[in-house]
Amino acid sequence: GSAALLQLSRTHLDLQRLSRLWQEVQKAGEEGGHEAQAVSWCRDFKREAAEKAEAEKTAQVRASANLTEVEAEQHLLEQEMAAQQRVLQVFHEGSGHLTALLSQVRQWASSLLGTIQSLQKEAHEDMEQDASGLRESLGRAEGLATSGTAEVEDLVSAALSRRQDAEHSRKLAMDDLRDRLAALERQREALKAEGEQRGAAEQAGSLRAHYDQICKWTLEDLQARRHKEEAERDAIRAALAVLSAR
Repeated sequence: GSAALLQLSRTHLDLQRLSRLWQEVQKAGEEGGHEAQAVSWCRDFKREAAEKAEAEKTAQVRASANLTEVEAEQHLLEQEMAAQQRVLQVFHEGSGHLTALLSQVRQWASSLLGTIQSLQKEAHEDMEQDASGLRESLGRAEGLATSGTAEVEDLVSAALSRRQDAEHSRKLAMDDLRDRLAALERQREALKAEGEQRGAAEQAGSLRAHYDQICKWTLEDLQARRHKEEAERDAIRAALAVLSAR
């Protein structure tokens, strides 16, 4: 039991002694003012700790959602990048085929015109009357060959130009995708760094939990002490009432 109750049980019921004991109990209660400060501090600490824990939980959920969103977008862009790469490869191969075809057309035209010009030279050297018709035919053949090969060359050149323009556009799109992927990677790294910082914050949270437990013990101890002091006061008041009634 408490010292006051023990003293009360061992002391002869004397009004003067009881009054002095009552004053001692009252004085002990008044000197416990620092306990009220401790209670106030603990309550403030528990409230602030709860608010901070809730804010950290909200931030963690938001950061996790952001990281998931960034990684999902990054995965989609990587798939699009791979698809664009395959299309670009097809365009590049097509441009190579058209370039080879244009070279073949030019070689064929050059060979054809060379043959016609050789025949024209031989016809000019032949001064016979019958060769005049041959010379006219070769002249017409040269004109047709020149215009025909030029038309074919223009068609192939136009197709090659369109294919090269498309290939250039695809390359620009690929560059844009690379930039977007690089930006997402930087964002992902930043979110991971924030996660590591939250890990350090969790250690601080463990420290807060430690102090929270101390506060819990402190409040329980103060509550028990108050109950004990109240019991002492009730016992002394009852004893004083009995003696005063005599």
